[in-house]
Amino acid sequence: MAAIVVLIVLAVMWALLALPRQREARRHNALLASLAVGDEVMTGGGLFGTIIEIGDEHLRLEIAPGTIVKFTKRAVATRVDAEPPPPSAADTSLGFSNRSED
Repeated sequence: MAAIVVLIVLAVMWALLALPRQREARRHNALLASLAVGDEVMTGGGLFGTIIEIGDEHLRLEIAPGTIVKFTKRAVATRVDAEPPPPSAADTSLGFSNRSED
């Protein structure tokens, strides 16, 4: 009976710890595979830039006009959307909006 309890505890710990990490790794690998020249991205250190060249392991970002830096692909944390997403129904029902009222 004790062995069953230990197995159940291990299964729960695996589900709580390993599954989310694997899911995040798959999401990040899909992001890296979908990068293209011209995408605006943010690195893990918070540096924003536009991809101007992509290699197998590295990419070059233009972080300011004429300033180009080389990063490993793994350093890219997220792609920056050009337009913010529209407010959700939950945001508007709580009184939040994107309008500035003077």
